[in-house]
Amino acid sequence: MIVHLVPASVAMASFFPEATDVSRFFRIYSRPDQAKAIVVEGDLAIAGKGLVRTDEMFPDLTSGLDKGAILAAVIVTGNIDAPATVLMEPDIDRSPGLKVLGNVRVRSLILGGSDSKIAGDLVVADTLYGFYHLGHLRVGGKTRAKVVFAADYEIAFLREVDCQYAISWDGRMNIPIDFARDRLDLVLVPEVIDETNCPKEDEIIARLRCGKTIIRPRRQIGRTPNPKLSHLGKARLAALTARAGTGETIAAIDLRGCELGFVPKEIGQFPHLRAQPLSSSEAKVPPDWIGERTGLEIPEAANRTMSSIPASIAEDEIGDVAAGAGTYPALEHLWVGGGYGARMTFVGGLDLADFPMLRCAEQQFDGIPDVDYLADADFWNAPRLEYLGFDAVWTTTVPAGLAKAAGLKGLSCGLTQQSLRSALDLLPRLAHLEILSLGCGSKLGRADLQALSNALPGVHIRIKSCDDLKVGIDDPRYALSRKIGCADSFDEAAAAAEQLFADMNFAKPRFETEFQESALKDWLRTLTDVAARERDPEERRNKVLRAAQWADRILDALPKTPDLCWLVHFRDLGLLRFDCLLAQANRHIHQPSPESAQAKALLDRAQAEMNRHVARYPHWRGQLAAAIEALRAAIPK
Repeated sequence: MIVHLVPASVAMASFFPEATDVSRFFRIYSRPDQAKAIVVEGDLAIAGKGLVRTDEMFPDLTSGLDKGAILAAVIVTGNIDAPATVLMEPDIDRSPGLKVLGNVRVRSLILGGSDSKIAGDLVVADTLYGFYHLGHLRVGGKTRAKVVFAADYEIAFLREVDCQYAISWDGRMNIPIDFARDRLDLVLVPEVIDETNCPKEDEIIARLRCGKTIIRPRRQIGRTPNPKLSHLGKARLAALTARAGTGETIAAIDLRGCELGFVPKEIGQFPHLRAQPLSSSEAKVPPDWIGERTGLEIPEAANRTMSSIPASIAEDEIGDVAAGAGTYPALEHLWVGGGYGARMTFVGGLDLADFPMLRCAEQQFDGIPDVDYLADADFWNAPRLEYLGFDAVWTTTVPAGLAKAAGLKGLSCGLTQQSLRSALDLLPRLAHLEILSLGCGSKLGRADLQALSNALPGVHIRIKSCDDLKVGIDDPRYALSRKIGCADSFDEAAAAAEQLFADMNFAKPRFETEFQESALKDWLRTLTDVAARERDPEERRNKVLRAAQWADRILDALPKTPDLCWLVHFRDLGLLRFDCLLAQANRHIHQPSPESAQAKALLDRAQAEMNRHVARYPHWRGQLAAAIEALRAAIPK
């Protein structure tokens, strides 16, 4: 074994020929000439037990790095053999990328925000755990592990996977999932998840590094655990019940220090209750019945642990909120404003830095106003933010502070020809941007959209309203779109589709969003309906395959992060993605040798996305659930 410390540019040229830019490829923020890489020629054997960080495997080399230098990659040309070692990336954002040209054998593998590639087989005695949304692992050979757990992480397996438990919390994997987001409590020990089933990264890592399992005992797996009151909680509630029994009015309950993790239903017996301090109970989701208690107050301190607001009070007016760094350390989804009473200064002036765990922010206004920020506005220092829906138009400039939302994947906003100049400068610097949705207040033409497409070649771009792209009812293309949705005249529909979609890049706007996305969806549904009506098995298989190929083409153009489709536009993009997943599942069902596992995995994915995003649309939920169940029933037993 020979180990070298080389400039990252040298390693990139030798081992990553597809890359062209050091900073962008390795996702580093220092100067490119300060980026280094470790290259191991031959096999790497690690005999010790316990935790080994990928940036500390060769301390003799890394300890002497100059101030400001960064280790961007670790490349092993042979195998990594570390059967007793927990191999872990040191940081979610600044971990060195790992590339192994051979096989890897470890006790556990913990991955964060880097791009990791293993060309050969991966053998993990215990747990393969990925836990950050910017991270990605690609395994070229076979994989064997006791547990595969993707927590908002992407894993691509190119060959067979042998694991006892495949677990996902908003993960992205191409294998069937045994336990998804809302069922983690059925398989994981309670110490590593909170009451919303959100994984506790620190607890998981702590257990894995000392050899403890994160899986419940086998006989308990699949059984719903019952929430239990702590001894202190029982004692405090018993004392209050006794006092209420004597006729005393109970107006306040203090559950701080009880380590409950949930709001006990027993407090419902106190009708005059007005205050319930929850800050130390870590009750992140108060139960929905709290909204029925009109006098009940949850003090400001509870903001520190709440990750969502009960549906029963979410639609009520919130006149003011506490602010300041650390006030809302657990909140992940913020939806504020909307309606006639939305105050411009309140909604537009929210400092997203107050929400350090924020992943999705939607700011809605009264109408679609024109908005300008001062040059030094600094409201977007939210490194975990993935989606920003800003329902207004930036008229003169896109605020420079938006660049601090470096992990942004999806952006909905309005632009003008004046603000376009700053957009062309700033948006390409958002390295993870997958979709730009331009609202109906945008004032852009065809040439402006072409400039955006050139500046953002890998980004899906859509626009709600654009005179240059509008298709009126007198336009011949409007007639073509009407024919596409008619399954009764399939030959005529197919000819119309060929004309309308000729040479179209589905990721860029040829038409306004409603027209373009409706046409894509209508043609997919026509193909699906025609296949369902076909009586001849061979012909049906061919038509199912044609529908799936169309779905493949659409999905290739949509954002790779599934939730973005639903967040940007539920009906046009979310349902389009849903239909594509079902068409792909149907292809596996109708293979000469049906591929039941693959079909089930796709239907499970569609079900999970529906559960996350369609709860507030009961009409749609019933239709989508019925479509999934119909395909499940068609899977050969």
